[in-house]
Amino acid sequence: MTLHNHTYAKAHSVSPASCHWAGGSATIYTRRFFSNFRLPQIDMEVLHPGEKKRLEGNLHREKIHRSMAARAQLRRMLGQILRCDPRDVLLQSDAEGRPMLHPQYGAISRMLDFSVSYVPEGFAIGVTHQRRIGIDLQGFKPRQEASFERLFGSGFARRKVTTLEAHEVWTRMEAYGKMQGQGLGHGMHRLYRIALEPEIADINCHFLDFRFAHRVAMSICLTGEYQGPVCFLNH
Repeated sequence: MTLHNHTYAKAHSVSPASCHWAGGSATIYTRRFFSNFRLPQIDMEVLHPGEKKRLEGNLHREKIHRSMAARAQLRRMLGQILRCDPRDVLLQSDAEGRPMLHPQYGAISRMLDFSVSYVPEGFAIGVTHQRRIGIDLQGFKPRQEASFERLFGSGFARRKVTTLEAHEVWTRMEAYGKMQGQGLGHGMHRLYRIALEPEIADINCHFLDFRFAHRVAMSICLTGEYQGPVCFLNH
């Protein structure tokens, strides 16, 4: 898979343990899906029984298979960091549904942060150390783009201040909301302004923007100054 980087973050295929930022590390894993995706056995083997049960009789079968593929990979990444079997990694969700380590891990559960996003085309996972992360994948259909422009103004006006397309701005909004742990509840117009002007955000952060697939954008929001490179593990 080719990632087109608009912010000069260099990609390296190395293990999570060897990818370091100043003061911490960040690893991004991406995987593309084919149509009619079904969870392979290798992913099924690292899921908890409760996660496997969600696959049974679900009306949105392909969607839940995509979700569980991302969960399986997150378990592998955290298992490497925690030096345990991926099946033994204890996860829970916060009030916004954001996955997090169980508090029983003590200090490390506060030092590690991670974010997951998936679309029909694939998924992306970001894991960081000593900084917060939000990651989002997004592709707009014409109707969604029209709704976006009704809410935030025309593309003509936007292009006076940025080269980002509507769906790329939206991924930034979502990524920042995930990083803050508030989702879109942070305020739509406030998020829009932060997506275009990160310097006005409540905390110091920056965005990394990529092309995940045709008209599918990926945005990563990280706290702190940009200090790349980012470690990419592509499937």
